[in-house]
Amino acid sequence: MKTIFLFEWKKLIRTPFNILLLLFYISLGIYSIHYGNSVTKKQMLAIHDLENLYEEQVKTTIGYFNADTTITENKTSYHKAIQPIWIEHLVKPVATFRPNSFSSMAIGYRDVLPFYKEISTTDNSLHIYQTDISNPEILAAGNFDLSFVIIYLIPLLIIVFCHNIISEEKEQGTYTILKLQSNHLRKVLSYKLLFRFLLIIILTCILNTIAIYSAPSSTPVAILDFLCWQFVAICYLFFWFVICYVLISFQKNSVVTSLYMTGTWLLLSIIIPSLFIFYIDVLYPIGIKADMASEKRKIKESVWNLEPKVLIKKFRDHHPEYGLENPNDTLKYSAKHFVAYYEELENQLAPIAKIHKDKANKRKKLISRLSEFVPTLKVQKTLNQIGSTDFKSYTYVEESTFSFQEKWKKFIYHFIFNDKHVQVKDYLTMPKYALGNLQKPYKEILISVVELILLTLILIFLQRYLTLKPNKHLKFKK
Repeated sequence: MKTIFLFEWKKLIRTPFNILLLLFYISLGIYSIHYGNSVTKKQMLAIHDLENLYEEQVKTTIGYFNADTTITENKTSYHKAIQPIWIEHLVKPVATFRPNSFSSMAIGYRDVLPFYKEISTTDNSLHIYQTDISNPEILAAGNFDLSFVIIYLIPLLIIVFCHNIISEEKEQGTYTILKLQSNHLRKVLSYKLLFRFLLIIILTCILNTIAIYSAPSSTPVAILDFLCWQFVAICYLFFWFVICYVLISFQKNSVVTSLYMTGTWLLLSIIIPSLFIFYIDVLYPIGIKADMASEKRKIKESVWNLEPKVLIKKFRDHHPEYGLENPNDTLKYSAKHFVAYYEELENQLAPIAKIHKDKANKRKKLISRLSEFVPTLKVQKTLNQIGSTDFKSYTYVEESTFSFQEKWKKFIYHFIFNDKHVQVKDYLTMPKYALGNLQKPYKEILISVVELILLTLILIFLQRYLTLKPNKHLKFKK
């Protein structure tokens, strides 16, 4: 083994193409780290600005209580500050989804789905399904982050390094000498592959380490997550080396072997995932936003045409905690009227939103189920889980945001339906959004890794079985 490793090392450093290729891939890895960090920094800066803006708005609004009300402008500001209906115009609470230390390495859906949301009592369930994708080009092409390099580009490097391990020796006339130096040709092949495997794994682990410790996230690096990331990457790249090992065993010439390997890469990376997406789009087509907007507009008109008394009565029937009716309930354009209007609008839009949500959930579940059969998709999903940029993480954030919105509504409604003014202490004790502890699905990650290892072992046993059977193309020629 030592002799073969030394030979392969000398061969590597004496081949300018291989050195340039390695440097090119290292530069791609470094650029992907820079790209992921830049996306994460922009999002963190946006979150920081929103949180600072909120604090400034609270501070400014509290200042209205101490202003000189003999001045008309200050008096107007003071009257707005004490009216609950004006709270959302003066102070805008925001629900945010902060990136973790691995989010820049696997951006996932962070550049497609929103990472913050302004909270309002006028919001409804259909808003999320009318939000346009922020970057449709990136949705189609994917992000050039480190996970993209590991999953899609490094396998190409493996193919370039491995396609001519045996055929090159034959084409150069050194194959006979190589056979004479060892009675076990399979061992020679294994050692040559092992050298390449160790070389690429070392470079990948170095890139992973640079990425994690240069990540702009303020959250500390979890050692368990770091080990999970490294282990998933190693298992995935080992899977590709085993694929190359199987295809090399056919002992075809370099061109044919490279075509086999490239075809396998295209099949696993592009063709099968594209067919899955096409199948999902046919089975669960995404609703047209224009139709949703038209339906929503009709419902808004029908709800707005209802009398204030009818709307407020419906509201009080749903919320008996706000007491009985009073004469002010008949006033049009009052705070109670607007609250009751948006509440009834939400009640009528909720069934429509549920239909779209159920369809979206079915799409997500089917995508998740189909990804289990494709190693590239499985590993992408696993790395996204480590970075908390997968669908489940966003579902958790969505539920947390909805819960906070309900809490915010209750805070506003308490003042409106009890005819109370807002005081300084109320601004200081307003509900604030806190995401809570987003648990990593370590069990799912472990299962995915075990399944990938089992698939790799199946390929190894398949290769061994075919090479041991007589009259098979995979049998090594002595």
